[in-house]
Formats: sequence, C-alpha cells, structure tokens
Amino acid sequence: MKTAATSFLLFVSLTLARADDITTLKGEKFVAVTVSRIEPDGIVVLKSDGIVKIPFSELSPDLRHKYGYNPQKAAEFATAIKAAASRREAEIATQQAAAKAATNQAAASQREPEIATQQAAAKAATDRKKYRVEGHVSQKLPDGIVVDPNTMDVSVFYEHRDTDRAAGIEMAAYTPSMGDHLQPFLFLTGYPDQAKLADGDMVDALVYKSSGIREVGESTYHIYVFSSK
Repeated sequence: MKTAATSFLLFVSLTLARADDITTLKGEKFVAVTVSRIEPDGIVVLKSDGIVKIPFSELSPDLRHKYGYNPQKAAEFATAIKAAASRREAEIATQQAAAKAATNQAAASQREPEIATQQAAAKAATDRKKYRVEGHVSQKLPDGIVVDPNTMDVSVFYEHRDTDRAAGIEMAAYTPSMGDHLQPFLFLTGYPDQAKLADGDMVDALVYKSSGIREVGESTYHIYVFSSK
C-alpha cells in the first residue's frame, strides 16, 4: 500500500511539474502550461500571463481521466462551495441587518428629545381651553384678521351651542370694562385661506386664546390662535 501510494504521489508530482498543452471542448488552447493544483471540479494551471482554472466540465474524457476527475467528489465539492456561499450570504445579511438596526436605534435615540417635545406640545395644545369665534371680518392684515364677534350669525350660534357647551367651549366674545382701552373685537391668527376672505365675510372657528395683544393703528385687540373649524 505504501509503495502504491508513493508511486501515485510521484506520478501526480511528475504530472504537475510537466508542461502540458491543453485544449478544451470549446476549442480554447492552453500551450505549455503547468498544472499547479488539481481540485475536485477542475485544474488550476500556470501560464505565461497568469493563473487560470479550467473546469473538468470543459475537458475531454481523456483529460478528465488523466487528472483524476471523480464525479462524486466533484458534486460534493460543488455542494460544499454552494453551502459556504449561502452561509456567507446569510452572515452578510445578518451583519447588514444588525448595522441597519443600530443605525435606526441611534437615529431614534437622537430623535427622542424632539419626539418628547412634540408630544408635550401636542398634549399642551389638547389641554388648552378652546373658544369659538363667530363674527364677520372687520379688517384683514398680513398676520391675521380683525373679527367683530358682536355681529355673529344667530343661526350659526345655535348650530354649535349645545355641542360647545358639552365640550366646555365658550364664545370668544369680549366686552370691555369701563375705562378699558381694548376694543370689543378679536384678532385671529392662523386662519386657513385667509387670503380668500373679504371684509364682511363670516368667520366660524375654534381657537386658543393667546396672552398677547395686537395693536392696529390706535386700536388694541386680544389675540386668538386658530385651532380648527
């Protein structure tokens, strides 16, 4: 057995060391190349301009036999290569998923203060008391409109009265006290489609009361901020 094994190794060594001319089934010729390595699915040869692997599937039956082609080992080798490639793809996919999750987590962590601020602002807006403004446009300005709540449409008032009372919504009418310099009008900001309004148009909206006042010429008005219609 040792003699046979030694003879085989000597044969392989001599075969690998000898320069060969190889022609593939496709007619491609490799002249004076040296077989540097035999793998289960093909041979690796050294040629003048580099290294190339020739699959056994491209060699004639004689050349396959010459270089010890074994179909079973070739199939096992191909299966192992495919399995290794699949494992590598799975590893890459896992790494990419982990990297993406880490990136998303970092982005979420950075946005937490912003989200908390937005949620607090939304809660504060929900908790703020709402009023209803009903009246006609007295004057339009770039940053809002002056509304006369004392000219409200009675039918509109009764339309909202019961639901507004149930929700704790009060009318945003203002009656000045004796000597008060504020006018019995309201200054409304943020009203949608304000540009389409004209003096005398009806305004009906839910609003928040601001702590500020708006001076228009010699008049001063309480400021209300639009919430919804």
